[in-house]
Amino acid sequence: MPCHPPSDDTAHNHHAREPDTFADVLQRLPELGRVLYTGSAKHTRRLDETTGANRGVWARKTWRALRCMNAYASAKAGTPPYAGALIDFCGDPDVSADLAMPVRQIAPRESAHVNAKWENERVFPVPTRVRRRGAARMQAHIKIASRGVSPRIHYLDDTANTGLIVVGWIGRHLTNTKT
Repeated sequence: MPCHPPSDDTAHNHHAREPDTFADVLQRLPELGRVLYTGSAKHTRRLDETTGANRGVWARKTWRALRCMNAYASAKAGTPPYAGALIDFCGDPDVSADLAMPVRQIAPRESAHVNAKWENERVFPVPTRVRRRGAARMQAHIKIASRGVSPRIHYLDDTANTGLIVVGWIGRHLTNTKT
């Protein structure tokens, strides 16, 4: 199924300078009308304290991932609506490479071992219109890097309900067998 261009200003915003810091990413999040960040800005900004050139690369990769999520949520709201999941969207040859991210960066769920031991670390606040109790488990995540603090974006695809991708975490890799 062909992907329709996003209905918001995502395509236009791509041409603006990409963020070099995570503080910039947080400041620009309102540009993405279908991505709602409910996480801790403090934890996200801590990624800016990382030394070396990775900080800017990671901020730009994070921004591109968030733009992709926004484009996906816009496509889900389109006519006709996109039928697949985020991982399908990124692997769809009809989706502009400018809007997609590599499929290998997307983890739709955590392993059973991680869930058994550290599931509670992956529960983040969400609006009550998303989950009545105001929190949701976010196993799905985007792998920004695989070295150092290995930043991650944990999210909930709520496009079927609210039309949003709710991001509960942008920060260091959460606890697992390797951290």
